[in-house]
Amino acid sequence: MARREIEEGSLVALPLGRRKLQRRWGILHWRGKRLNLAEETFIGLCDSACAPLRLPSGKPVEKSNGGE
Repeated sequence: MARREIEEGSLVALPLGRRKLQRRWGILHWRGKRLNLAEETFIGLCDSACAPLRLPSGKPVEKSNGGE
């Protein structure tokens, strides 16, 4: 997919230095709308996969108000 750019040298990896790569993810859904089985399963899988990445304080992932 990016082979040409890599070969041309227009796509390169840059070192991050001492900074760590950090991303925040979220899942939104309508309040009052019941999630179907596939949605509940997906959210459960995401939660399980992210459990080892939680903050050392043990704080849960931030949750939004769901569309307010």
